[in-house]
Amino acid sequence: MRVAQPEGTQGSLKWMQRAVAWRPDVLQPEALPPLDWVSPLAWDDFAEYRDAAFLARLGLDNLATALAAFWPRRGPQWDGLARFDGGVVLAEAKAHLAEFDTPASAAGATSVAQIAAAFAKVQADLQHGPALLDSEFAASETSGPAISLSALSVPAKSDPSVKGLREPASATPRKTAPSPGVAAAPAADPVTPGHASLSRPRTVAAPQEKDRPDPPRWDRVYYQYANRLAHLWFLRAQGVDAHLLLIGFLGDTERGGPSEAEDWDAVYRRADAALGLPRRHALTPFIHHLSPDTAVLTKPASGDGFA
Repeated sequence: MRVAQPEGTQGSLKWMQRAVAWRPDVLQPEALPPLDWVSPLAWDDFAEYRDAAFLARLGLDNLATALAAFWPRRGPQWDGLARFDGGVVLAEAKAHLAEFDTPASAAGATSVAQIAAAFAKVQADLQHGPALLDSEFAASETSGPAISLSALSVPAKSDPSVKGLREPASATPRKTAPSPGVAAAPAADPVTPGHASLSRPRTVAAPQEKDRPDPPRWDRVYYQYANRLAHLWFLRAQGVDAHLLLIGFLGDTERGGPSEAEDWDAVYRRADAALGLPRRHALTPFIHHLSPDTAVLTKPASGDGFA
């Protein structure tokens, strides 16, 4: 679906249109090649795109059937879309903090079931998949081979698409021989009835699958953010080098927007926690945060306005 927009007069609609037209440099993540913005554009009625139309805008028409199987119609309407050599960018823009607190999904019964199934796939990979080693996490890994569905779920040691992922540590401690000249520690004293032993470790049973708490309902909390993550996951699962650009404009005095990037950072940390996401997960290298200052968007860098 192509959704024509008026020229923005306030909020993220205004700043996103101006940034794309006047200062695309402020929307350029350092980790990515130069972006070619294909939405919103003045000559295209500042149109925003959703469903199969956003795929077509990015040159991914061949994925329309797969998207329809993954997500129902009237999916995310993207604030911006861009391409770069070998990949694509989906952009979501905000200008004040209240924009981030979106309502729960209002989808009908059939769509709710499809959305729940999609979220379940994404949550299984992001919440319970292998953890990324913080010490090994490098910015250079933000662009790389696409992740397939099987690679996201069950990474193989030899699979280059899961570089940086580590296997869980063995539950069995490694046995080490005592150092020469050092006496072995005495065995723990037997437990005296009625008294707890301070030397004998207690055995704690590993949690069973049935004991795990239910995952957060992504259709009820931070739903807009959650469905953006789901679409990033979908594209990468289809072999596309897709990236999500989260833009938090600074200095929007008309709407009382934040003046510090740390305010946007705090919002996303809170949302990740509410969604049950670990600090690092399989999509982390492909999510980029930018906080352009609206002060540089008050007038075009050259010319008289929108081309």
